[in-house]
Amino acid sequence: MAVVPTAEASSGWLDRLAREVVDAGAPGVVVRVDDGSGRPVEIAEQARWARRDHLLKASDEFRVGSSTKTVMATLVL
Repeated sequence: MAVVPTAEASSGWLDRLAREVVDAGAPGVVVRVDDGSGRPVEIAEQARWARRDHLLKASDEFRVGSSTKTVMATLVL
């Protein structure tokens, strides 16, 4: 049986992964993990060049529009 780490234990790994995604060229990454056992882990990483217009926060909301099913499937995965 695999041991699933809690959101808090995964925070350092998720921070590094989010930074790698931004370093690879993504304008920004928002991650929120809630395992139900406490305070959720929220991470927002953003490329320097993308900060001029808006500073990304984990609490930001975004509209999905006509691609809702595709975005939801990606989020679930």
